[in-house]
Amino acid sequence: IYRALRQMPLTIESEGKATRDFIYVDDIVQGLTLCGSVGVAGETYNLASGVETSILDLANRINGLSNNSTPMEFVPGRPWDHSGRRFGSTEKANRELGFEAVVGLEEGLTRTIDWTRNNMTLIDGCIARHASHMDAIRQDTEAR
Repeated sequence: IYRALRQMPLTIESEGKATRDFIYVDDIVQGLTLCGSVGVAGETYNLASGVETSILDLANRINGLSNNSTPMEFVPGRPWDHSGRRFGSTEKANRELGFEAVVGLEEGLTRTIDWTRNNMTLIDGCIARHASHMDAIRQDTEAR
């Protein structure tokens, strides 16, 4: 989102075919609260939206909502990343916790874009403070 708001290209690995289950932070907080208050110790609950979204679709939505017309940068996938499709079953969390994500992807992206836009100075300051660490990581990645 930061890159899109800065009119920078979004970097997409492996043609953006991988999928994920995106969930808004307020929904996660609600789900974690339910885990702590009504969940059973030792049990596992998927706090998810149950909606599968490709990385390419996500990037297209982010670019559209942020009015970023800069073309995406497609790069090969990381050799070690074989994660492919990832999305959660929400049945158990709904049945046992009463949990259901209520903020959809589009609304969550809109809220996050608005927050990011309103906090660009803060974000830029954090990036500047950690630039040397980010450069070291970038150099290490390029050396591989």
